Amino acid sequence: IHSVHDVSPVGFAALKVTALGNPELLERMSTMIVEVKNLFAKFQPENGSGGLISREEFAQCYRQHFHVDADHLEAVIESLDPNDTGVVDFISFAEMLTPYNLPSFTFKCKSIGPLARVTPSSDEIVLMKRMSERLHTLAADAALNGTRLLIDA
Repeated sequence: IHSVHDVSPVGFAALKVTALGNPELLERMSTMIVEVKNLFAKFQPENGSGGLISREEFAQCYRQHFHVDADHLEAVIESLDPNDTGVVDFISFAEMLTPYNLPSFTFKCKSIGPLARVTPSSDEIVLMKRMSERLHTLAADAALNGTRLLIDA
């Protein structure tokens, strides 16, 4: 970052994400993202709904896959649809099921499926947080030096 700034103030530094952490952990993180998407797809009606699920459809599917009481389910739905639009969208769903909080959801799974199998351990979550901290430190340094940062997998 500093070398790029010194040589070409309008240049950019390239960073490989694999340099920040264990490549196997990165692969598991990638699989987690895919499995969150796959779970959301299971919640969608067969006719497709463009990434939106009604609250009722979501509740029905959530009950099929997770052990849940009514209060918890209502809290989940409220967090996914805070403006009471009547629908849950994929973005909100994915933001709720980050690798950091995935264990709090998958421990309630009725059966061990693909998402539960890739749920990170507490040690892996610590490693992910450290990797994220390193990335944020590098990004802050790049911003401070006016160096653009290209992040590549």
